[in-house]
Amino acid sequence: MTNTSSNDDVRRMIILDRGTDSELGIVGLGYSPDNGEHFFVTNTINGRVFRQRDIDMLWPLLVDKIKSTMSLVWDDIQGKPTLVTKVELDQRLAKLNIPATMSWDQITGKPDFDSELNAVKTTADSALSNAEKAQSTAEANQTTLTSKANQADLEQVKAKVAKAQQTADQAAEVANAAKATIDASSININKQPSEYPDGFSYELKSLNVLGIDRSQSHSSVKAGDLGLLTTKAVSYNGSKFVRQTLEQLDNVRPLNYVRNGMDNNWSAWEANTNW
Repeated sequence: MTNTSSNDDVRRMIILDRGTDSELGIVGLGYSPDNGEHFFVTNTINGRVFRQRDIDMLWPLLVDKIKSTMSLVWDDIQGKPTLVTKVELDQRLAKLNIPATMSWDQITGKPDFDSELNAVKTTADSALSNAEKAQSTAEANQTTLTSKANQADLEQVKAKVAKAQQTADQAAEVANAAKATIDASSININKQPSEYPDGFSYELKSLNVLGIDRSQSHSSVKAGDLGLLTTKAVSYNGSKFVRQTLEQLDNVRPLNYVRNGMDNNWSAWEANTNW
């Protein structure tokens, strides 16, 4: 079908015609907005083909409905690290552009890390309190000790007080280190497996630096270059074994990749995101 405009230009109405997609290279039924110069498939034998512009047109019609029905359960969040705080979760949700329709206290099934941290801090406070009591007792009885004991006895008492203070300081350091942090200092460095200490670590990384190839991916997942890297490392029989998970943060579509490492060698990244 053709349409002739007022200036006698002929425009073909290509709608649900058969053709090959100009971007994806697949065959199906589709349309062309420019007389066939570019053809976009919308229907194939595998179903509908959706593009970013389809999502953009539907979003204003769906956003209020999604906000009114959305609920978030801790166990349903995929790819989350073992340790996560309220602040870290809020930051992640903000970067993923998820509407904030609920508070931290409304999320069900979340681990109670605060109580564990408080238990460590309580131990530190108790040790510090005992040290202060010992110091107070020593000072209150110093005059009596001076008259009844020699200088060596006094030094022994002072040493015990100093030991109690040291124990309190160490407990306080443990409490302060109990909270996981994200390292952004090596965002442009791809470390070897052997460079990671045993345990868990979290880093902010560039996808390009890590060697993640998205050249063959759909155009909707090629944007962005920032990810949260979770590393689990263990030494065994003289070798270092490492598992890494990369979650992209600055893309509308959720992307997750995993790889293994041993000593100074990495395996290829594998995508594990299902849409």
